Amino acid sequence: MDQVNDFVNFGFSVGMSAAIKEAYGKKYLPSPSVGCALLDSSNKVILQTYHKGKNTDHAEIAMLNIIKEQNISTSDKSLYITLEPCLHDDTSPSCAKTLAETNIFNNIVIGDIDPDLRTNGKGYEFLMKTTNIKLEKGATSFVDPSYIAVKTNLNQKNKVPYIISKIALSQDSYVYRKNGPRYITSTYSRKLGHYLRGVVDGIIIGKNTLIVDDPKLNIRHDISAKEPRKFILWGKEENSLKIYLEKYKEFEFITSFEYDNNRVHTLGEFTLENILEYLYNNNVFSILVEGGPETWRSFIPYSEKIFVFKSKKEINEGIKFNFESEISNYVNIYLENNISEDTLSIYNRTADWYVYRNYTEYWSGKNNIKW
Repeated sequence: MDQVNDFVNFGFSVGMSAAIKEAYGKKYLPSPSVGCALLDSSNKVILQTYHKGKNTDHAEIAMLNIIKEQNISTSDKSLYITLEPCLHDDTSPSCAKTLAETNIFNNIVIGDIDPDLRTNGKGYEFLMKTTNIKLEKGATSFVDPSYIAVKTNLNQKNKVPYIISKIALSQDSYVYRKNGPRYITSTYSRKLGHYLRGVVDGIIIGKNTLIVDDPKLNIRHDISAKEPRKFILWGKEENSLKIYLEKYKEFEFITSFEYDNNRVHTLGEFTLENILEYLYNNNVFSILVEGGPETWRSFIPYSEKIFVFKSKKEINEGIKFNFESEISNYVNIYLENNISEDTLSIYNRTADWYVYRNYTEYWSGKNNIKW
């Protein structure tokens, strides 16, 4: 149950956390990562399944098959699914129709409406006719943001990744200190942060964060997931790039100048617009922003979710970041949860960035990066 409890600390119920555990770290684009969990009336997890990718049973169908094979009673059970059951049956049996036909669960709880327009709320409405169904939002945007991005971008002019920002702060809002222990927040907070690394295609930090922090940017704490690509917003400084290319052989560098190395990505104009579109066009459909105040300030208006890990300790030195003032126009708080010695706050966008991004000033080409 340890991993289930970890996901509970992200604000999910025990049942949805058990379903997320099954979907976590499994990336099957263009198919979504979907997990299911069957719980009894005492909230005990009875059975878990997940979708194993193209041409395999969806998680709900796999669940129904095991229940039938093992003759499991569902009279007091609730089914949790990380994504709305599909209504369409052009590529596979309709999960929504199959669940309605069997009608064997006391409750069905789904996390997130499917952005695939063949379903997109229609599966939920279909099940409402026969089933006690509830919506617990956020599961798929948490466990498979790349799927959300790909499906939402289909009809968009400017295609960009799903952006998540992660920030660690002291109680007095410092993000870095020269003296004392390197880490501001607890080991457990850092573990939760590593879960976020496991759901995205790429991580981004700024040049200064690379130079000062010497980060690994890999997934640790015994978390099993595909390693994301690691990007450094390097900018225009050419002289020392060779040194850092040799030192960080798994990292990729985004620059404003040409450089003969396949880990260097050159953009003619170093703007957020160009960076995001370039990443998306190179199969980076979701990114985690981890690096430094300047990087965070630039990406906050574009971030769908922001995870803030705040220590209860004051350190009274270093680099200060007045986070609350930076986000006031962009996000609403979704969760505030005490974890270990720290507090985790999760913020969501106040509006649908994927809808309005095509005609706002953000895409004027004037958002030049400072690094």
